[in-house]
Amino acid sequence: MDSPAPWTLRGHAYVRALAMPDAPRRQQGGTAEALGPATGRLGVVMFVDYQRSEVGPYRELLFMPGPCRFPDGHRRWSIGRIYVSSEDSARNGNRNWGLDKRVASFRVERTRHGESVTVRYQDRDIAGLTLKRRGPALPVLGPWLPERWRRLGQVRDNQQFVFAPSVRGRLGVASLSDAWGNGKDFPQLQYGRGPLCTCRTSTSTSPKRISGPCTEPYGDRKHHPAVASRQPPRPRPLLAWVTAIRRDPWL
Repeated sequence: MDSPAPWTLRGHAYVRALAMPDAPRRQQGGTAEALGPATGRLGVVMFVDYQRSEVGPYRELLFMPGPCRFPDGHRRWSIGRIYVSSEDSARNGNRNWGLDKRVASFRVERTRHGESVTVRYQDRDIAGLTLKRRGPALPVLGPWLPERWRRLGQVRDNQQFVFAPSVRGRLGVASLSDAWGNGKDFPQLQYGRGPLCTCRTSTSTSPKRISGPCTEPYGDRKHHPAVASRQPPRPRPLLAWVTAIRRDPWL
């Protein structure tokens, strides 16, 4: 099934920002080598359960290790590790947005107030999360942040992809009582520390849309005119990704 951008999706997501040591965050983060190491101290982990999408329902687990420098001189958050339960989602997401989606199996055990998630890839368990909802979710009727704060970037096959997910729906609070990664296929989340709460979002009443990608040739960063001619912008504030995240997302 071929499904070009943009996509409109409905589902729910849990998002957590974690302060992590450099080794699990940068070395295990999985971003494209051309971008170099992620900056800052924070990474973001997200679990999404899409009930509707252009390629059917699927589940997704991803990790962003922090802002990276791109060939146009900007720092953007970039998705380093991403696993989905659908072959169609992986194939189309990689082509549309330059991701490195890999197909895995998801075991989700639902409880009265949350869910426990285990992801299995190539016959081994690679990551797990235990999540619990806290209180009601409140409606959000419009985009949560300006587009420039929602902009993500990827590099794949010598191309740069830039896109800005947006979300409409409901926003609530949840807790993350347990999180781990095997360190090879997914960062070791067990070494992360962060706020006591985890954002949860839902687009069940108002679907989220994803803009089509903007691709640019990816060349030598040292000689890119944007890098040579201006000072690097300041990193995006973390709040952009804690609240933005968006995503009840998307890909």
